[in-house]
Amino acid sequence: MTDEAAGSTLLHKLFWPQSIAIIGASASERSLAARPLHILQKSGYGGRVYPVNPRHREILETPCYDSVAALPEIPDLAVLVVNAETVPAAVEECAASGISNVVVISSGFAESHDGAQRLRNLHDILQRYPKVRLVGPNSEGFVNTFGKVPITFSPAAEDGQDNDGPPEGPVAIVAQSGGLGFAVFADGRARGLGFGYAISTGNEDGLTALDYVDYLVTEPRIGVITVFLEGLADGSRLRQVAAAAATTQKPIVVAKAGASSAGQRAAESHTARLTGNDDVYRAVFRRCGITVVEDQEELIDTAMAFAWGTRPAGNRVAVLTYSGGTGAWTADALVAAGFEVPALSLDLRQRIQSLMPAYGSSANPVDVTAQAAHSGTLMPILELIADSGEVDTVVVVTPLSNTGLLRRDWYTYHKRIRGIGIPVLVHGYTRPTQEAIDLLARLRIPWSTSCQRAARALRSLRDYELFLESADDGAVVGVATVPHPPVGAPGQWPEWEAKAILRKQGIPVPEGRFVPTAHGISALRDAAEQIGFPVVLKVQSRTLVHKTDVGAMALALQDVDAVADAAQRIAATLPETAPDLRVDGWLIERMHTVHAEMIVGAVRDPALGPALVIGFGGIYTEILADTVCLPLPLSAPDVAEGLRRLRGAALLDGARGGPAADVDALIDVVVRIADFVAAHPEIEGLDLNPVSVGAQGQGAIVLDASGTIAATG
Repeated sequence: MTDEAAGSTLLHKLFWPQSIAIIGASASERSLAARPLHILQKSGYGGRVYPVNPRHREILETPCYDSVAALPEIPDLAVLVVNAETVPAAVEECAASGISNVVVISSGFAESHDGAQRLRNLHDILQRYPKVRLVGPNSEGFVNTFGKVPITFSPAAEDGQDNDGPPEGPVAIVAQSGGLGFAVFADGRARGLGFGYAISTGNEDGLTALDYVDYLVTEPRIGVITVFLEGLADGSRLRQVAAAAATTQKPIVVAKAGASSAGQRAAESHTARLTGNDDVYRAVFRRCGITVVEDQEELIDTAMAFAWGTRPAGNRVAVLTYSGGTGAWTADALVAAGFEVPALSLDLRQRIQSLMPAYGSSANPVDVTAQAAHSGTLMPILELIADSGEVDTVVVVTPLSNTGLLRRDWYTYHKRIRGIGIPVLVHGYTRPTQEAIDLLARLRIPWSTSCQRAARALRSLRDYELFLESADDGAVVGVATVPHPPVGAPGQWPEWEAKAILRKQGIPVPEGRFVPTAHGISALRDAAEQIGFPVVLKVQSRTLVHKTDVGAMALALQDVDAVADAAQRIAATLPETAPDLRVDGWLIERMHTVHAEMIVGAVRDPALGPALVIGFGGIYTEILADTVCLPLPLSAPDVAEGLRRLRGAALLDGARGGPAADVDALIDVVVRIADFVAAHPEIEGLDLNPVSVGAQGQGAIVLDASGTIAATG
């Protein structure tokens, strides 16, 4: 076993141990506690292994020891496969003996109804022995294929042990679900993709997912880090690790669970981990250059594309296909993913046409037809397209079940394929043979059996290239502001309080007056005269969310009599439309003409911190659901880029000859709100809807506002 250039981090001995103790090892073939030793022995691990179990003198022809104290040396790593009740004592015994790395396979802690006290005991021990690096508990262990170190009971670690199996490789998987992590490991290797590490984080009462990712960033053998994530505890650490990965140009590919309430319940039940606000996670991932995928297959497709492919320099893609229908389908998927499938030049088409049947199509997609599969090859055409300078990537659509075709196309031309100067991806529209899998792995050509997944994998490559181009020396912005004194008492901010506070921050709100109910109609008339007409009249209550739903507001009131009439009418109908509403008073404001209605909301994730949600607002907020989430802090360019991502972004530029909105004023308001929220961590939520944006030069103003202040202490 060798460990050259394995990195100098504190986790080096964990993943490259020269000696391993398996505490609780069993001789029973049916016992889970027997599997780590069995798998380790079959792996070819070259270090020393010490089973520890006082009931046995020997297990699997290996001498067994009564206790950790009886071992002939202090091992680099201890693996615990004992009952949950004895885990704290076993961890303490290891720590007291000088063992620094402990993997706890055992479950029965935070994820268990009766595990709270065991968890407290374990935390006490880790505090007393801060040098101990603990994996788990409730971990499925890890595999380091480079060092032949499988510390797990997973059957995935046994695949290929009898015949050397698929190659070790540049991809790692860190998973907050052991079963899924090792499934990705096995599935990827079955597709010929080499994995160097598979790590199950367990409950993370010691080391966390980000500790492992941080180590892998420094591991020179690893080029792609994949992560199955349910939730994090430290958002600032995520940004630091992502910045280090960007500096080394190591892509991080994340599949995040827990977007739905059902997914959140599942994550909490099996690991006691909170999944957080999914929109904020995705926004932070985007800011950090982390690729997000939606399922296991896409995770493997994208990892393969990063590990074997090259990043395209642009969005132009050529589709080269044996099947016209599948080629068209692939083109649709590419366009849906934001790529261009441009028409090729006449000169290039003429040269292509000379190499294919007359009834083939030299347009893009380039359809060489099924006849070429029998009588010709697409390789000269592939080279023509790649050398033309007219596209940035070629997607080859080919059957992967035709062994003869593969041999002719790929074996014969494999040296020339490697010399093609632009990315080449394969969409296989038939199930691949093992020979096809082995061949594509040897040529390091990314492939997928789904045109949609192939397009998304290519999109990930292109987006990562754009991220690296825009990053400032790999730096990733984090939230770092000096908190200001609290802006209010815990609880709900009604509109009149929220606007008073926003006004003090320099955020534009209409001129207005709050009139308590007890002051009567005459006070409303006086306030209206002081403000000037036309005015808006709105009921104020700490429990009222949508005023229009219950008829609690009146617009464009032109004189004091109209104000009085509106107040009396609304007061008379509220007992029917909102019988439980407690009215605090009235807000009377200067009326503003609305050009474009936007929403600006603040959310705060416990781990990742604050973010703003920006989109089209007003009464159609929930119906249109056209928003983007932007993590704080925000600069004007950040906000401008976010607005461009809205589906209705063209509306702000002026639609059908209408005037363009004052986008610069909107951006200024959003940046001010972002600075305000970042400086006040007690703000749990903020809802500004609508924010009225005038035509160019007319500014932007917050017309309605509410918020929530979190309780402290």
